[in-house]
Amino acid sequence: MVIRKHSFFVVLMLVCIFVSCSQEHVSVGSIRLVIDSERAFSARNIDPAGTDPLTATRYSITGSGPNGAAIDTTVDAAGSVIIGNLAIGNWMISVTALNDDEVSLVSGTCSTYVSSGESTVEMVLDTLVGSGVLEISYSWPPDQSDESITLTTVITDVDGNAVEHTQPAVDWELGTATLLVNALDSGFYMVGATLKYGDEVIAGSLETARIIDGTESSGTCSLTIGSLVDEFLIEVIDATMLPIEGTLTCSSTELEKGDSFTLTFASTDLGETPSEDYSIQWYCDGQAIQDADGLTLEVVSALGGTHRYDIVISHTSIGSIGSKAILVTVPVDPIFSVPTT
Repeated sequence: MVIRKHSFFVVLMLVCIFVSCSQEHVSVGSIRLVIDSERAFSARNIDPAGTDPLTATRYSITGSGPNGAAIDTTVDAAGSVIIGNLAIGNWMISVTALNDDEVSLVSGTCSTYVSSGESTVEMVLDTLVGSGVLEISYSWPPDQSDESITLTTVITDVDGNAVEHTQPAVDWELGTATLLVNALDSGFYMVGATLKYGDEVIAGSLETARIIDGTESSGTCSLTIGSLVDEFLIEVIDATMLPIEGTLTCSSTELEKGDSFTLTFASTDLGETPSEDYSIQWYCDGQAIQDADGLTLEVVSALGGTHRYDIVISHTSIGSIGSKAILVTVPVDPIFSVPTT
């Protein structure tokens, strides 16, 4: 009987160990986060300060799970990250991409159920974080303007909404103006500038800017009045792909007032007919040209003087992707007349 009793205890102990091990084996699991964040890191004409400010080098990962379980860690940036030893149950995971200066670039959140073994979860980082500073210095020949000339700037986000801001402070003697916007939400913006004499537009520009948290994005813009550029290399930056390269040309280098001419943008990346995901808009001196939404712009009658034409190409995934300009000059001889008495 003693032998049987000990045998019973041994069997019972083995059963307990087996059950305990089985429970421990299924009480935790792991997840593989597949992180999609490339769209947030594309550049613009005006980018934040710093060395590679739009390059994510680390991911800050936080999460909350069942029974008060939590994670809070920072790992090197990679296409996927494995998080192990997680309690089985429902988890809410948040990931924030950081650059080399520990500035938050973009974040994302997802909820998932962790089971035994390894689960794969796609984490899309699509929420831009924080706010930054935008500063653009404008200049133009002071001998071609006076105090009656006005400079107006318009800032729009990727949804086309205008951003309220203080108009640039102008120094008419030097022919300069500075646009300064503090606490501008992180994101992508178009910044248009228009130089007017009364109601007449005499110069303009359109730039694209990227804002990130706690960082200044600055640039310079020269509002040139009086030179001719008949060919210009353009680089339009897609929010999800590599930069698109091409050329912007004018059909004629010698124009007279009233002549017709054509501006053409050629790119092997876009092809002759861009897909519906792209939208194109032409501008003259910072003003949108109605129905000008193709790779060519037909100008029926050339205006006298110098005028700046901009092409802006946008993509549906995340908004404006770049802008460059071409200046077209049409010489106009002064007209002299003698008043009759």
